[in-house]
Amino acid sequence: MAIESQRLFRHSMLSSAALFSTALACAMPCAAIAQEATDPAVGGGSNPAVAGASIEGGSNDIVVTGSRVISDGFSAPSPVTVVAAQQLLTSTPSTIGEALNKLPQFANSVRPTTSQFAPESGAATQLNLRSLGAQRSLILLDGRRVTPSTSDGIVDVSILPEELVQRVDIVTGGASAAYGSDAVAGVVNFVLDTRFKGVKAAAQSGITQRGDNDTKKISLTVGTSVGERLHVVASGSYFTQSGVSDYRDRDWFQSCAPLVLAGQTPLRVRTCNLKTPLEADGGLIVSGPLRGIQFGPGGVPQPFIFGNPLTSSQMVGGSGEDQGLDFTPVAAIERKTAYGHVLYEASDSIDLYADALYGNSLAKFGGTLMGFYGNTALTIYRDNAFLPPSVAAQMDAAGITQFTLGHTMRQTGLLRNQGESETLRFSAGFKAKLGGGWSLDGHYGYGTNLQTIRAEGNLTIERVFDAVDAVRDPVTGNIVCNRSLTVPAVQGCVPFNVFGPDAASQAAIDYIRSSPYGGTGSRTFERTKQHVAEIVLSGAPFATWAGDVAIAVGGGYRKESVNRTVDPGSNGLKFPNGQPRGVANTRYATSTFGAYFLSNQRPIVGGYDLWEVFGEALIPLADGVPFAQKLDLNLAGRHTSYSTSGGVNTWKVGLNWQPIDDIRFRATRSRDIRAPNLRELFSTSAAGASAAVDPFRNNETPVVVSQANGSTALKPEVADTLTVGGVFTPSFIPGLNISADYYTVQIEDAIGQLGVQNIIDQCFRGATALCPRLERAPNGVLFRVDNGFLNINRLKTRGLDIEGSYRTDLGNGSLGLRAIASRVFELSTLIPGSTVVNRAGQVGIDGGVPDWTFNINATLKFGGFTASVDERIIGAGTYDATFVEGVTIDNNHVPAITYTDLSLIQDITTESGRKFQIFGTVNNLLDQDPPGNAGNFFVFATRPTNTFLYDQIGRSFTVGVRVQM
Repeated sequence: MAIESQRLFRHSMLSSAALFSTALACAMPCAAIAQEATDPAVGGGSNPAVAGASIEGGSNDIVVTGSRVISDGFSAPSPVTVVAAQQLLTSTPSTIGEALNKLPQFANSVRPTTSQFAPESGAATQLNLRSLGAQRSLILLDGRRVTPSTSDGIVDVSILPEELVQRVDIVTGGASAAYGSDAVAGVVNFVLDTRFKGVKAAAQSGITQRGDNDTKKISLTVGTSVGERLHVVASGSYFTQSGVSDYRDRDWFQSCAPLVLAGQTPLRVRTCNLKTPLEADGGLIVSGPLRGIQFGPGGVPQPFIFGNPLTSSQMVGGSGEDQGLDFTPVAAIERKTAYGHVLYEASDSIDLYADALYGNSLAKFGGTLMGFYGNTALTIYRDNAFLPPSVAAQMDAAGITQFTLGHTMRQTGLLRNQGESETLRFSAGFKAKLGGGWSLDGHYGYGTNLQTIRAEGNLTIERVFDAVDAVRDPVTGNIVCNRSLTVPAVQGCVPFNVFGPDAASQAAIDYIRSSPYGGTGSRTFERTKQHVAEIVLSGAPFATWAGDVAIAVGGGYRKESVNRTVDPGSNGLKFPNGQPRGVANTRYATSTFGAYFLSNQRPIVGGYDLWEVFGEALIPLADGVPFAQKLDLNLAGRHTSYSTSGGVNTWKVGLNWQPIDDIRFRATRSRDIRAPNLRELFSTSAAGASAAVDPFRNNETPVVVSQANGSTALKPEVADTLTVGGVFTPSFIPGLNISADYYTVQIEDAIGQLGVQNIIDQCFRGATALCPRLERAPNGVLFRVDNGFLNINRLKTRGLDIEGSYRTDLGNGSLGLRAIASRVFELSTLIPGSTVVNRAGQVGIDGGVPDWTFNINATLKFGGFTASVDERIIGAGTYDATFVEGVTIDNNHVPAITYTDLSLIQDITTESGRKFQIFGTVNNLLDQDPPGNAGNFFVFATRPTNTFLYDQIGRSFTVGVRVQM
């Protein structure tokens, strides 16, 4: 779409949204997308999103996530945000998980728009509370654990049966004593309508303004009773999106990133039009007297224009193209889900239930070009049969017999990643009323996940070096691979012409894309399994002067295991036929295993189990007395024994005080834990590449492989959590609810990695124990760092959550305003030997969180018509919290960004009682671009923005219909 037409479109959409913008201006400076408090059980005009309660179906029972004994939201000492599923899907029709990520409680969550280089999570939505890591957020389905989707123990929430989800409860505080390990940052509980009756179906379609990321979604849900005691619910959905293959249609992409200028002040300058001088599509001589010759079409030598400024790995302008243009902003996804639930009322006091969940997600996206540059550049010898005669003559004149060549290998194509995740989970349980107010609940669940990761077209390192080393057969005069003359196993080698962007034959391309072990790419198959059982006895054994004392006691067992298998090439020798000529000067010379250019995973086998006992009590201390309408004490404790690390204790103390009807104060102090997950315990190699700064070699920026090995010596990390806040529901302003909660979470012995750059820097500063973790090529260039898992970090976060809502009638309609704001004071990491790094306010690169985040929602209803506007504000911040403006970077500021979503719904009820809902949503209504000049440099290309925070797609549209009967 032309720029002028975009402006006209923007103007018309702004005009149609003017009414809602006016309403937003009247709202508080913060917003919550929360369920309306329409149920009479709540009473007093309170909002469950504020009071900490959640409404179960249409009944008068209130179930509080985060506790096993509290059945009244006003007694909950922990803040619980309740979000209605329909509101989530109205604002973000793709998935509930994507909508949840817009709330300020979540930051740096993995989603399909953030997984450019991770096929194992390309289709997943992994919620990250408080930006403490998705592995520290516990995901529940109807209060029960969900099978992890990875060996990290992380759940992909996109496969949950969202058509049956009534609401999502978010407990933003430690809950390990109530629910067990992993609840360090909090709990996200997806509550289902398992008593649904009838039939409902939905269909929708979407597309971006630029004509890509075409999405389609259909679902069908059926619920019925069979006889008087049996109830069955089944639901299924199918979702597909075409994705966005590259950045070439996004005109805001300007190849921006900091340029590192060694020896200058400031050290970095944020600029655009960045490229790399390390390689070219047709090959670039990068060493010796012939440096700067590149090879154009037909292998014709021509000068490579170096940009200015120019560093060892970056330049502004000049020849070539930023390879970041080819990165995939949004993966192509196909997702299928199915869920079934059976409830049998065996008697008036015993319910039996069973359910099954199936989810299959497939993500496809392009990776990077498989280029050879820096310490992996190709060595070209004078006897190369494809060498242009003019270059051969120049070599003779210069008296050299070889040079190194940087090559993008664009002709072989992008690495094509494909990640498939298949989850199957079964559970069964019972709920029994024992009389005298006692009840007994128990359940058992078994789940398994299979991750299949494929890297199609992955180049085989040995065959690349063999094929590039092409010579004339002294007997026949034919061009052959040099080693095929002496090594029988290399007889089938096809010579590869690297001189020119289109010089190689298809046979040569096919040869280096195939493996001597068989197949045409790397494969990883990772099977994780989970067994979980739990039983809970609850009741009120006695009363105090203020009311009944409620208790719950129970025990549980859990077993987790992983078995990863890989293709023979990934786990095989890099050079099964011995090292080819030319490898000695590269980092591959000391690399033993892994035949492929990328994705050489190693097998993993391991598991652990645990036993635990727990108890919780709610003790009323006052009821209906002056300045203490309610005063309750909540206590919880748990002992867990891990097969890998022994016993550990967790506990919680909470106080809830309501001095008058309009005000309630709450506070919670807890000790929480997270045990090491399967990957942290048993991983043998999880390698990734990134650029690093090497102070040992005048701050050169080599591409370094990070190796992450697990350790069974890891122990559980321990967190201390404090939340203090209050709720204000003024009786003199009906419909108004306000809450504010201060929190602090500090994690000791946090499991993590020192980080590649930190290991390098500390070794340079004298930490000699770390120096053996650095591996260098024969020429001294750093190429690999052992970045294994350790109990080394201290993590800490502090902040303030503010929520508010107001609802009022407007004639025959209503206006609802909801708000949530988050202020993060600290998100710090302390690694031994380093200083504290506080990434609160860091928004330019990932790993940080904004100081301020706001969500504002205004909903206007008249009859069957509903219009809703969501405003999401990401506050201004720093590019990198470790940089000093004017010293290590010229400009460390990133401006605030505002996103607006508009939703329109028309409800229609026919005379026969059938209900139709027609809806349309415009996400990023104003087509807001990411912050300009806020990208970062990735090895040889730019990454344009912080994908965890900012929208890369632009304005997108979704229309659909829902039917219920």
